Amino acid sequence: EHRSADDPLARSVINEAGLPWRALFLNLNYHAVHHDLPGVPWYALRQLYLHRQAAYLQRNQGFLVRGYGEWRRHFSRRAVAVNAHPGFGEQAQ
Repeated sequence: EHRSADDPLARSVINEAGLPWRALFLNLNYHAVHHDLPGVPWYALRQLYLHRQAAYLQRNQGFLVRGYGEWRRHFSRRAVAVNAHPGFGEQAQ
């Protein structure tokens, strides 16, 4: 649900999953919306996303998946490239 990116707003995915998956994961497939508005109830995330869809896709630089099947097709036969967070390993001063 996350990726390594310099811009924090581009790190969280929007996954346009079908209703069964949305219900199973309590709409957290709208991860960018959840990070933007963490106090919003899970059942309101989809409506907020649909209302501001273009803005969310611009903010997260098009980090969009069209359902969990897309990830299954893409990653079922190949390894996932794991990138460290840009700040990983930096020591606190």
